[in-house]
Amino acid sequence: MASPHRDRAGTASPASRTPRADHTYARKSHNSPYRHSPRRSETLVDEIGALHIREERAWRQRQDERDAEQERRHQQALAQAAAEHDRILRNAIEAAETEALKQERERKQKEEEERRVLEAERSAKAAREAAERQRKKEELQRQEQEQEKRAAEEREIQEQEARLAQQKRQNEADALRRKQEHEASERKAKEEADAAAAAAAAKTAAAPPAQAAPNTQQSQPQPSLTPVTQPSTAPAVQPISKPTTQIAVPSSASVAQSALKSTPAQLEAVHKQYLEIHKRLKKMRETVDEQSRAPQWSISDHRRKINTVMGQFTPDKVKNRAALKRVLETLNDALNSRPEPTINVTPFLANPPDNSERHMPLALVYLLNLISKLVINQFCSDNIATIDALAIVLVTVFSKPEYLHNGTTSLIDILLAKYHVVCPVLFGIYGNEKTSEGRKRIGWDRADGDLEIHKSRMAGLATGYGCLSLRDFSKSKSNNPFPPPNYWRALSYFANTPPAHLQPTHWLVLKGLVDTHVEKFLKFYGQAGLAALRKVLVELPRDAPDNAAKDAVVVLPELLRTTRCLTL
Repeated sequence: MASPHRDRAGTASPASRTPRADHTYARKSHNSPYRHSPRRSETLVDEIGALHIREERAWRQRQDERDAEQERRHQQALAQAAAEHDRILRNAIEAAETEALKQERERKQKEEEERRVLEAERSAKAAREAAERQRKKEELQRQEQEQEKRAAEEREIQEQEARLAQQKRQNEADALRRKQEHEASERKAKEEADAAAAAAAAKTAAAPPAQAAPNTQQSQPQPSLTPVTQPSTAPAVQPISKPTTQIAVPSSASVAQSALKSTPAQLEAVHKQYLEIHKRLKKMRETVDEQSRAPQWSISDHRRKINTVMGQFTPDKVKNRAALKRVLETLNDALNSRPEPTINVTPFLANPPDNSERHMPLALVYLLNLISKLVINQFCSDNIATIDALAIVLVTVFSKPEYLHNGTTSLIDILLAKYHVVCPVLFGIYGNEKTSEGRKRIGWDRADGDLEIHKSRMAGLATGYGCLSLRDFSKSKSNNPFPPPNYWRALSYFANTPPAHLQPTHWLVLKGLVDTHVEKFLKFYGQAGLAALRKVLVELPRDAPDNAAKDAVVVLPELLRTTRCLTL
């Protein structure tokens, strides 16, 4: 800390120097000739005090001047600092404003560019949508024209076939009538000839010997004359020919009626036939499982491969092609490595041409049955893309020539037998869903099964049925094992079911059958398809009992109108 008697420059103040001055003065005054004069001493003291005061004033003045100069310099430095600060602040503000303007211009340019890009995309999208609508419109018109042409051709073919069938039946009836008339004429002629011969013999026996020869010669020609002179007047001909004509006419009418609409008894008979096929398949599977325990005839490896690969189908088409290839490789390996033993597949066919035995490798039939079972199970829970991939597997394995009997007879009835068990309403079967027996009859997994699980099963099975029956084989070398008329037939079963017997399950299956297959169905049937959809989606629900499942079908026409521009 600085001494209170030193200035800022480190020099002593006058006050601090006063004692030293006094001391000097005292030394000087000690040699002064007036040192003994008190008055002189007082004068000197006053002079020294005045000098001290002047020096102090001068020092203070200098100090004030230095402080003022220092204050001036300090204020000048502060002013310069403030000016520099203001300059830097102005520069910063100008730079910030410049940057803000630059960013604003860039933002506006970016927004303008985005707006132009968005406008261009919107215009391109509108053009694409317009082109797509025009293309769809033209495609629909072309499809309608093709369908109308195909329908006309089919009607012409059906009419021609009906005429040919009628002509054939008429020819058969005429041939039968002529045969019966001929047989009756021959029988009558024989009877008359026998009677004439007996009469001639009796007359010969009774006549004299001279007249026997003439009478015998006269009676000889009569048998040959009778058929010629009386070909149609014999009373035995009419009772045979009339019933024949009466039978032929109702036969053609009944055939035409059967082709248009099957009776419940006919549908029930077909359903039971497929249920019997399912039982036979189950016994065949149990037999193969028992035989597979023997090492010399084991199909377990092939079964495991099928079980593994069938669970690998997804919406990815590339992966699905690889999985389908593995399925076919497994079937081919089983076909080549297990050609024996064989099994008669005629009991597994619903409508075989005849009852002759048709033998195929047991391993192949077993694996086809296994694939059908696995796919049916997956239909109950998978999405539409996976279901379509699985349907491709089924139509592929049931259409491959090497998996057909003699390259012609498909074993698709194996799959249909399982469908008759899990979803009978697709085939015109109905029952009371409020009873356990009725639930079992129309496809419930269990009489006390969960409703949501049942809904999922029915929707998946119906979707799978549509994917199976609406496949386009126009570019395939193989024959379609399950062509589109099966889809039409399923819709007809719904349309012909009495409205009072329509259960919630019917509506669940109908929605799954129609909802995802409208385009494919109309591609095959055109205007006739629209009429069929109007029948099952608009007219059929009007007289049916109300329920939640039916409501989901009632809204479909409006959805088709808004989403697909189809008016039923």
